[in-house]
Amino acid sequence: MTPGRVRVTLQPVLAGSPPQSGLANTIEEIRQYQQALGYQGRSPKEMAHDEDQRRADEDAYEQRVQEIWSQTQSGASTGGS
Repeated sequence: MTPGRVRVTLQPVLAGSPPQSGLANTIEEIRQYQQALGYQGRSPKEMAHDEDQRRADEDAYEQRVQEIWSQTQSGASTGGS
């Protein structure tokens, strides 16, 4: 589908229709589809590395915010006059 506006149509579910599969079934279907295409997923080592990198990025961001905050004259805005 190309980017842009779309039209969504809602229709009532007929009584007696079988329920949609749950989240666990949907996740399993996705996993099976990906495996059939040869996708093996990320290893625990790769996931841990990514998590470590995310934490380091967050720490660096927080440090930079603290540095900027410490350079302000009042340190905080009171919101009053």
